Amino acid sequence: MYLKDSRGHPSITLTFVAISLLVVLIKFILAGLTIPGLGEVPAMSGVDFAAAAGAVLGIWWAREKTEKENPRE
Repeated sequence: MYLKDSRGHPSITLTFVAISLLVVLIKFILAGLTIPGLGEVPAMSGVDFAAAAGAVLGIWWAREKTEKENPRE
């Protein structure tokens, strides 16, 4: 059910990061558009996108760092 990391183990963190980045990317693409029934999607600048994507990737980077220091067997 979870995505597998490069070591072949199911990874909750990688799954969370992939879904989160997809949501942020969709939000960035739809920013400023008016969607019938929902109204206008709030604007999102490149700086906002970079901050959101950086925060999500920071979660993944920290998990990879701890996994490298204390590997599972």
